[in-house]
Amino acid sequence: AFFLTAGNLFCLGSTTFLVGIQQQIRSIFDAKRMEAAVMYAVSVILTLVSVLHWKSSVLAIAFAVAQVCCLLWYALSYVPFARRTIGIVWSYAWYIMWPVFCAVSQALRRCCGLLISSVR
Repeated sequence: AFFLTAGNLFCLGSTTFLVGIQQQIRSIFDAKRMEAAVMYAVSVILTLVSVLHWKSSVLAIAFAVAQVCCLLWYALSYVPFARRTIGIVWSYAWYIMWPVFCAVSQALRRCCGLLISSVR
């Protein structure tokens, strides 16, 4: 988790090459990037706390995934129309995959119900 966090911080630093260091500092507090920046900072802190203090690998993995997603969302804010495009693609993918998710979920519930009833 430490190396992932360090690597993600280096990735965040690499976005400085896109806009420059002064603009990067100013743009972190921009309205369209503030949410992603705050969520990224929180996920970095929670990743390290979950490993060092709580000693929970499950939470560390969850916060590490959140960390990567927040960093990606932050970096996409520098590419014109990237967030909007990702949002549209995500909504179409969710629209297509929702029936599949429901069918798999229902099949698993039926399967688990059969397994539980056969054990009794």
